[in-house]
Amino acid sequence: MTQLLQYAWLRLAAVAAMLVCLLAAASGPVLAAPTPVQQTEVSPDDDGDVPATPEALMDKEARWVQYVNGLSVQRRAGTSTSGKTTRYSITASATRLNTFSYYKDWNCTRTWWTPNACGNYDARVGEFFAKALQTHHRDRAQIVGALGIDHLDRKNKMNVYQGKPFFLVNNLSTQQRATGTELTHTCLDVTDRLRELGELRLSGCQFNRAAPTALSPTDQVWRFRPGTGLVENVLLGGCLDVDGPAGSQFDGSPVRLGECTDADDPENADRQWGINPLGYLVNLASGRCLDIGADDATKTGTVPPRVTQCQYQYSPRPGSLGSSQGVNEEDGSTDQSWSLWYVDGGMDLFLPAPAPPT
Repeated sequence: MTQLLQYAWLRLAAVAAMLVCLLAAASGPVLAAPTPVQQTEVSPDDDGDVPATPEALMDKEARWVQYVNGLSVQRRAGTSTSGKTTRYSITASATRLNTFSYYKDWNCTRTWWTPNACGNYDARVGEFFAKALQTHHRDRAQIVGALGIDHLDRKNKMNVYQGKPFFLVNNLSTQQRATGTELTHTCLDVTDRLRELGELRLSGCQFNRAAPTALSPTDQVWRFRPGTGLVENVLLGGCLDVDGPAGSQFDGSPVRLGECTDADDPENADRQWGINPLGYLVNLASGRCLDIGADDATKTGTVPPRVTQCQYQYSPRPGSLGSSQGVNEEDGSTDQSWSLWYVDGGMDLFLPAPAPPT
């Protein structure tokens, strides 16, 4: 009798151990991330030297952009069923170089004797996907924002843009042509130059009217005044200015055409701008970025451009005009990225925002 009882207890213990294992599998354990390959992170001044020439500075920016574009986010989820067993899996990660800045690998199994297992699958998908994307956005904002005001001011003083005229083309916004269904890209434009109010808008790019000798030359052509951050309208002579005193700038402050006055006066500091190589036009007084002024792309041309907090977390990817986008469609996009279309040499179709052709 004693032996029978011992045998029964042993069988019960074995069954209990099996149930513990099954329940552990059903709870969806988080697995350890694969060991990443350690690399040295770069920065705008990763070699400790300030570039001595415009060519060296642009080369450093190009290498930096290549590093930024190496940031990635991966999000996968799925189920598979075999007989009465269903397996659920989720993998979500964000990488910085070859290092995981976020990693989750979640697995769960539902069987006929654990019918309620994995009931949190949909919630876990949302949680892990969101955390991976948030980490990716945080990484990108930190790295893109590392090219700060000092760097952009140095680039202006090195006269990288040489005073050559260009169109400021928004990398996201498009507009339907007056005739037909074809879309055209939009450029920074003066609303009504005859009214002399300095109001700006986005409208269809007038590339065919760039020549000063054109019958009706466009007021969409701009240039950096040599050695400064003043962005001057070539036809009208005014410069981009944030409305109001420099010290009272706020998110949403309108940008207008003002006088091209000396930036040494603190009240004129908000007329100084710099181009981040990913196309953000940064106001050097506040660190805010030129925004198209419309939360809905269909409203371009009806509201003035403005300055807002820079959306460095989003991805104006290398490509062509209009390529500014988030990691994928549902992740959002930024309208703060601009391309420089040079009057005398066209435009390099790939970001970073290039120096003019020689």
